Amino acid sequence: MILKRLFLALVILLVDIAVFFIPLVACFATYILLWRPIWFKDWVDQLYKDCIPKGPEDQAESSA
Repeated sequence: MILKRLFLALVILLVDIAVFFIPLVACFATYILLWRPIWFKDWVDQLYKDCIPKGPEDQAESSA
């Protein structure tokens, strides 16, 4: 019984170390930089769509 509890405690500890030791943000940033997924660009465009000033051609279309 004690060996089973000790094994379970070690498994929980190893999973905890593995999950929190791996730099998830760095792995995610590397994925974004290497593969350049289209969903990330769409998300950034959606995020900044109100912040980007319109060019002269866009302003001419909106005033017409």
